[in-house]
Amino acid sequence: FSETSGQRRVLGMVQTNPASPSLVLTDTNPSNRALNGIAISTAGDFGNFMYVGLGAPGTGTEVLKVSTQGALQSSFTIPGSGAGDLAFPPLGSFASGLYITEPGAGRVIRVNAFGVNLDASGAFATGLGSPGYMAFGPPATELANFLFVADAAGGVVKAISTSGVVRDYATLEPGITGLAFSPETADLGPLTNLYVANGTTGKLQRVTVNPGSCPAACAGTSSLF
Repeated sequence: FSETSGQRRVLGMVQTNPASPSLVLTDTNPSNRALNGIAISTAGDFGNFMYVGLGAPGTGTEVLKVSTQGALQSSFTIPGSGAGDLAFPPLGSFASGLYITEPGAGRVIRVNAFGVNLDASGAFATGLGSPGYMAFGPPATELANFLFVADAAGGVVKAISTSGVVRDYATLEPGITGLAFSPETADLGPLTNLYVANGTTGKLQRVTVNPGSCPAACAGTSSLF
C-alpha cells in the first residue's frame, strides 16, 4: 500500500510470517511486485529500517519502509520514473539522504525520509544513460568523494562527485548487473578495487583506479577477474 495525505491505496496483500518474518507482495499486477533496490539505515531521520523500491522502472516508484522484523511500516512515493537501485552514503563527504538511480530518466535523485526531493534542480546528477546499480567509494581512500553508478545499457561505470559532476570512470560491456567494492576484511586487494558483474556476458571484472588520476580525472582500468 501507499499512504498519501492520510489516504491508503491498496496495491495487493502484504504478508508477514510471525514465526519467520518475510515480506511478500501478492498483487496480480507484475509492476506492483517489482522490487528494485534495497538500502538499510541504522540511524538519523531514516531510523533503523530497510527501504525497498517498489515498481517497475518507468511506472513510478514507491519506497517501502520495512522493520528489522520484516513488517511493512509505511511507504512513500518518490518523484520520477522508477528506481534502479537505492543506497545510503557512508558518513563523510556526501550529504545525507536516500540516493536513488532512475534508469528511465538517466539520473540519480536524493530524497529525505518523507520522499521529498532534496535537490532544487530535481536531480543530484543527470546524463547517466541507463543508471542501475551504484556503490559509494570507500571512506578514507582517493575514491571517498565519488559515487559510482553503472550505466547498464552503455556498459560504462560513471563516477559522480559530491557536487554531482559526472565523468566516465571505466568502460566495460553492456549488461552490468552489480557493483561492489572490496571490503576491508576480504582478501581481495586494495579497498579501491571495484568488482563488476555482467548478467549478459557472464563476466566478473575488476576495475582498479589509475594511480594519481583522482580527484582531477579519476579513471579506472578493468580486467577479467
